[in-house]
Amino acid sequence: MFGARVQKFTGTGEFLTKWGSAGTGDGEFSSDGMGGIAVDDDGNVYVVDAVNHRIQKFGVPVQPRLAIEPAPGNVRISWPLPATDFVLDETATLAVAPIPWMQVPFPYQTNTTHIFITVPMPSGNKFYRLRKP
Repeated sequence: MFGARVQKFTGTGEFLTKWGSAGTGDGEFSSDGMGGIAVDDDGNVYVVDAVNHRIQKFGVPVQPRLAIEPAPGNVRISWPLPATDFVLDETATLAVAPIPWMQVPFPYQTNTTHIFITVPMPSGNKFYRLRKP
């Protein structure tokens, strides 16, 4: 906690995300009074804002679930709307560190319920994830 914000890192020090700004509203903190931070077993973050006399809880964001549907010569990957602020990454292996994720290029298509992309059927393994850029 520094500068009225919270920053989150992996166990190896890789930056994940940050949030907060100076103020008294939701997600805002007094830059003079941030008194502590804790994380529960579910990953929720609790921030003590002593000057504003409160503790704020920040829940774990829910990742949309990917659906992968094979079709002749292709694979259709989709996730439910309104999760429009995600990008799709792919990799051929999960056996190395760091995992060599690469973004699947735009454009993604949408219908009334899902965002999807159709890609060629890989010749070997292919793994996918959603990520907020």
